[in-house]
Amino acid sequence: MGSIHKRPDSPFWWYTNGTGYKRIQKSTGSKNKKIAQRIADHWDNEIALKKVGIAPKNITFKKISELYIKNLYAEHKITQATNDESKTTNGKREPTKLKAPKSLINRLHVFFERDYGIKDILVKDITKDMIMEEMTLRLETVANKTVLNDYVILNQIFDFIVKEGYISHNFVKEIPAPSKKAKNPRTAIPYDIVKKAIEKTDNQNDKFFWSLLLYTGLRVGDAMFLEPSDIKDNAIFVTPSKTSKFETWVDIPLHKKLVEYGIEAICNCMKTPSAKNESLKRFRTILKKIKYKHPEKSMKPDFHSLRHTYHTLLSSSNVPDAVIALITGHKKTKQTRHYISNKVDRYREIITNID
Repeated sequence: MGSIHKRPDSPFWWYTNGTGYKRIQKSTGSKNKKIAQRIADHWDNEIALKKVGIAPKNITFKKISELYIKNLYAEHKITQATNDESKTTNGKREPTKLKAPKSLINRLHVFFERDYGIKDILVKDITKDMIMEEMTLRLETVANKTVLNDYVILNQIFDFIVKEGYISHNFVKEIPAPSKKAKNPRTAIPYDIVKKAIEKTDNQNDKFFWSLLLYTGLRVGDAMFLEPSDIKDNAIFVTPSKTSKFETWVDIPLHKKLVEYGIEAICNCMKTPSAKNESLKRFRTILKKIKYKHPEKSMKPDFHSLRHTYHTLLSSSNVPDAVIALITGHKKTKQTRHYISNKVDRYREIITNID
């Protein structure tokens, strides 16, 4: 077993293993003792494998990730556009099956570098404990369902790595799957608080986008990719991306405020993920300025909370659950589509004039 130590001529922790001419001595590249020890443990493991004649193939996680993503695109027979990470070459929204793995992989790169001090970690150096630690940290900030989705994707990634021959088995399968039950379900931000935030922003695109989310209940992705052709007779008709496989469609009466802004304005206010992220930062900043305290202490308020706000608005306006199901795109409803559609017409005036 090796050991780590400090040297007077270096700010980093150093690793030493063996004696005499077989002695190995090299810098861990880390000033943090905990991280340096983790790196040393990996090197000990590598040396132990070599002693028994096992020499795993060397490939970085970054490289194998690129191969995995390339393979995914090939399976879906589409090519990613180079100018916008959220779209494909045909200009449509990138499928979640492609977007989610890329997001997870990028987060793992950051995790390995931040917590372990390894910028380009080799696949053979990734351990079950590392993945478990990342999942534990993730559970503290997002819903259990999201981490469960990550868990499924991780299994697919490591199955691919095994298939390519870089590791002998998929150790992710040995990790217990996270529970589906959410610890911190999102809650609605009060309507008057959101209205106040919209009034206080000086950014026109923010005003249009926040209003669009507040008065339609659309999911963020669906709102970003809303097109003028989706709006007819002062109503939005789209198939939500999340429930598209259930052939669910939404009929959302256009609120008078959105009519006032204009179709072109609300359809072109937020078109890129980076713009949306910056808008969310400004939204949270304004909420702090007006001294709003979100009930979910472990989670920051986000745009999806506005979907809950809209749902609450409809409920408080005595709009039946069956109508809300159609408007919000929920797939579970006991009534037929024809019956619900007629019910929407009965409540259209109420919905468009909520104030």
